[in-house]
Amino acid sequence: MQFRYLLFLALATVALGEKILQASSLNTCMANSSVTADYFDVKLFPDNQTLTYNIHAKTDIEGKVNAELQIWAYGINFKSIKINPCDGDTALKTMCPLYPGNIQLESVATLSKSDLDQVPGIGFTFPDLDLMIVANVFMEDTGKKVACVVIQFSNGKTVEHTAVKWVTAVISGLGLLVAAIAATFGNSITAAHIAANSQSLFVYFQTTVIFTMMSVNRVPPMAAAWGQNVAWSVGLVYIKFMQKIFRWYVQSTGGNPTLYLSHKTTPVLLQRSWEHSFGLDRFPVVGKLGKSLLKASQAMVNDVYGSTVHRVSYHPSGIRTRDLPWDSLIARAVTDTATHHGAVDQGSDPSISPQSSSTLLVLRGMLRVIYGAGIEQTSGAITSFTFFVLFCLIVCIVFGILKLFHFGKHKHVKTVEDDVPHGSTLPSSQLKTALKRTLLIFTPQLLVFSLWEFYERDSAAVIVIAVFFLILLLSVIGYGSFKVFMTARQSIREHNTVQYLLFGDQHVLEKYGYLYLHFNANHYYYVVVQLVYTFVKSLFIAYSQGSGKTQAMTIFIIELIYFACLCWRKPYMDKRTNVLNITIALVNLLNAFFFTFFSRIYNQPPAVASIMGVIFFVLNCAFSLFLLIVTIVTCLIAIFSKNPDTRYHPAKDDRVYFLRNNEKNAEEEFDALGHQIKEGHTVEHDSYDSSYDLTMRNSISSAAADPKPTIESRFV
Repeated sequence: MQFRYLLFLALATVALGEKILQASSLNTCMANSSVTADYFDVKLFPDNQTLTYNIHAKTDIEGKVNAELQIWAYGINFKSIKINPCDGDTALKTMCPLYPGNIQLESVATLSKSDLDQVPGIGFTFPDLDLMIVANVFMEDTGKKVACVVIQFSNGKTVEHTAVKWVTAVISGLGLLVAAIAATFGNSITAAHIAANSQSLFVYFQTTVIFTMMSVNRVPPMAAAWGQNVAWSVGLVYIKFMQKIFRWYVQSTGGNPTLYLSHKTTPVLLQRSWEHSFGLDRFPVVGKLGKSLLKASQAMVNDVYGSTVHRVSYHPSGIRTRDLPWDSLIARAVTDTATHHGAVDQGSDPSISPQSSSTLLVLRGMLRVIYGAGIEQTSGAITSFTFFVLFCLIVCIVFGILKLFHFGKHKHVKTVEDDVPHGSTLPSSQLKTALKRTLLIFTPQLLVFSLWEFYERDSAAVIVIAVFFLILLLSVIGYGSFKVFMTARQSIREHNTVQYLLFGDQHVLEKYGYLYLHFNANHYYYVVVQLVYTFVKSLFIAYSQGSGKTQAMTIFIIELIYFACLCWRKPYMDKRTNVLNITIALVNLLNAFFFTFFSRIYNQPPAVASIMGVIFFVLNCAFSLFLLIVTIVTCLIAIFSKNPDTRYHPAKDDRVYFLRNNEKNAEEEFDALGHQIKEGHTVEHDSYDSSYDLTMRNSISSAAADPKPTIESRFV
């Protein structure tokens, strides 16, 4: 009865909710563990009070043993139980003494109501409960520790829901759509604000997912689950028929596609790192980064681990060689040395990462997020690239529908050519700008997966696609940012103001306006700051997957510097947009701070990281809800208001005076000039109470051409 009770207690304490507690993997937590499991399946059904278990394990132990079970909840060891197989429950007497070979335990047990009553009710309802059992096995005669295994449990309750994914995706897309509609119908100020806010929302979701791609020691279950909710923002969207196409494409272009999801013959453990704390933690952080970069560069020349292990794509167990832990293949001597000197005692700390083996594949970082999205690892990069292409196609289709509707409604007034000076075509320029803005929004995603693909090397064709997107980003976003910077400098030299060329030159505004319209004109250079910030962060995410501590601390420093710069310069077009983006940057900084604890860089108690995982979820869930509500409200105001532009003040950088073809330009410029004459100094035009000759104002208005969309509205 003792054996059944312990299994039940472990399962109950770790359960997640749907009236079922289950564990499907048993992984080792020490080097050269004498107990491993080929198959592990334990389930508790509280409704009918039954416990089923089916365990197929292997052992090299010969003799009598004792075991100590430690039950951990959120990093706290709240119960320890000692077991002697030679005493108590007859179910364990078959293991007294143990002999080398296979162990098979398969049965169904009935639990008493008193046993079930000891399980806290929250154990069946709280999502992503962070509980596990660590079992240490000792020889009875010598007391030597010969095995350590960890069992993690789940009850099916999780904060990861399809509905959350759809809601966040649809509302984010709604903001971009309303901005496009507002721009099409000439509401330039509304379009600029909604586009800037929607872009910030989209990038915030991307940043959240990218944080969860860090190879930290352990991502708490609730934090990992929330990251999967917004994984769609980086293109990790599972579509069954597309995954079949990607698997065929990778294989047909020289790759070796994984089949971990299609043919589940190998248990997969998520949320854990490949590295051993007792080995790699002895190296400085800089040393870890150097080893990771060296590993990445070697992988780009040779087959992964080809010079050290086997030049085969798959381990004999069916696991890809490249997915086995590099320290277990290359630096096994480090592990053996640590074991020899007694440095291995992972059973006392549940945060120690298990090791991939021939019977268990441990995923962390980017591979964990890709697998969690239901996508094979060799299809992760191409799935992300394809999602971006499909989004561009959707933009083209929506744009075409909007233009057909708009021109059909106003074709009796004027032709398209009448709207566009210098013989350019308005639909063409607007579409180009819409696609460029889409590329700008997806820059973090494309950078991370393109850089990572150079190391992962799923197939030759996927590498070529990654190179294409890198060149596209450099040629469009990179070159565009450079041109904005140089044009602004030229405008300052020649006209003593950046607005003259950035907003007065139609060619510049048409080609590069999407990069700086949401910034204050005097902070035109911030687009370069953002690009450098995104590139450096993506570089560490892609190439430091072997060192979670390096990633966590570096990303935290990057976020801290960026947040400080944002608070210092306040670069956006108005106070409202600045407050929103500073708040987003603050949440990103807090998220990066949480991940330094998840990496255990401070060697804090495990409970700290587990509790911070819950705080991470609560913070991001609440903040995402706030951003989504703000997006919905602003979109509704734009849709149902007669003139939504009146709800926004123009950017206070005098850009409005340099924009052409704007009826308001003439009125506002005249207002400002009149006020300057009266008061003898310049003030904000929106605070001036006009009291001068209305006849002159009307003459200026009539002198302007028929109402035309501003140049700004065309390129938002």
